[in-house]
Amino acid sequence: MKFRLAALVLCASATACKPGATTLALSIDAASGVTVETLALHLVLGSDGDAGVSEALPPSGATPTLPGRAVVRLPDVAMDIAVSLDGEDADGNPLHADTVTRTVPHEEVAVSLTLGAPGGGDDLAGGDLATPVDGGLPCTLGARCVYTYRRQLTIHNGAAAALPTGYTVRVPLDPALFPSGKVLANLNDVRVFGDPPAGEYTRVIDATPPGQMRALWIALARPIAAGASDTSYSIYYGDASPPAPPANPAMVFPLYDGFDTGTAPSSLWVANGAPTVSGGNVTLHQNGQDAITTVAATDNVPTLSAVEWRSRVTDAASAGQVTANGTFWWWAGYQRTGVDFMPADPWIVWIQRSATDLHGEQKVGGSATCASGCNAGTVTPDNNYHWYRVERNAAATRFYIDGVLSAPAISDANGVDYSIMLRNWAVTSDLVVDWVRARALASPEPTVTVGGEIVN
Repeated sequence: MKFRLAALVLCASATACKPGATTLALSIDAASGVTVETLALHLVLGSDGDAGVSEALPPSGATPTLPGRAVVRLPDVAMDIAVSLDGEDADGNPLHADTVTRTVPHEEVAVSLTLGAPGGGDDLAGGDLATPVDGGLPCTLGARCVYTYRRQLTIHNGAAAALPTGYTVRVPLDPALFPSGKVLANLNDVRVFGDPPAGEYTRVIDATPPGQMRALWIALARPIAAGASDTSYSIYYGDASPPAPPANPAMVFPLYDGFDTGTAPSSLWVANGAPTVSGGNVTLHQNGQDAITTVAATDNVPTLSAVEWRSRVTDAASAGQVTANGTFWWWAGYQRTGVDFMPADPWIVWIQRSATDLHGEQKVGGSATCASGCNAGTVTPDNNYHWYRVERNAAATRFYIDGVLSAPAISDANGVDYSIMLRNWAVTSDLVVDWVRARALASPEPTVTVGGEIVN
């Protein structure tokens, strides 16, 4: 018989899967010609491998037919979830599908799985996650096969410590390898799949980053040991009308906010003053003390990390606001550890100090190098959007603007976790922020080699 999964809610109570809960929604189907007799769902939560759910589907009394849907209530934290379905067909042959996805706190993440025979076979059509297709062989099964081309990635970890599950990796998209004649102008057909049984991974693309080559970002589905490489990821491309890509930045970056919903900063932030959200931006208003900050202990951004954002000021010639603590314009980067909003060190920020002085600055009390402050170059402020980045590794800090290192690295140890802070004081200028994202930073960062083109 064929299974039909009712809207199965595996939750602790009737209200556990209310809107805003962290949930995993599974859309389950069988490959053509496959009849499902029994079926079980298994989840493994996080990198520590804690079992989450293991349950026969459908529950007693459900009507047995596919396709169907199951919703699982999960802890309200970002984590990797290994999802697998195992069962048998009417003749007792095994069926299987699995994948790895990443949850987003207080949101529903959708995953589709198609059941098929683990090894394929002449009498059973395998599921789209069932048969390896990335070993240099022609693509014969699954969603990945709508793309004409693929290139295998080799991600090498040259650091002394393992790269953990969820580590964010940048993959350059060289136009010579992904030319306009083979990829869409909007890059919606540029996708990342894992070697089966893994499926498609969420990716984020920087299509026109200033000062840098366009690039794709993914979160690792599994750790990479120190000195080791992983070749299980491939870029697929070449389809004139692809489905919408999985492209949620919050599933790729440990901290991300595009300021796309609501009228006030999201729960990622603690606000000071009256910042407002509109049109995909957060505005920190002029002539006040508007600010937003994370809490270092809970923002998922480790001590050794990189934070970047895209922002502009509306009046670069504004005067600074005179306060009892000094005269201030605006700053953004790392500052303090909690939510006191004191204009005091420690800070590691891009900061405007006058109408002609914008620079990177590190001041950390007790530091052997920067207790009194260290500056990293100076640029003249203007009213245009710029892309800022601050990188902290164990021995140095680097400040970038529009993809370019603003000055030599500041040699100073980074050993304390700080909050992410954005703040405006300028008298006649708003600070408008398009997005903010942050990630862990290995030293050195992993290298990525893009392999030769294979025609599917």
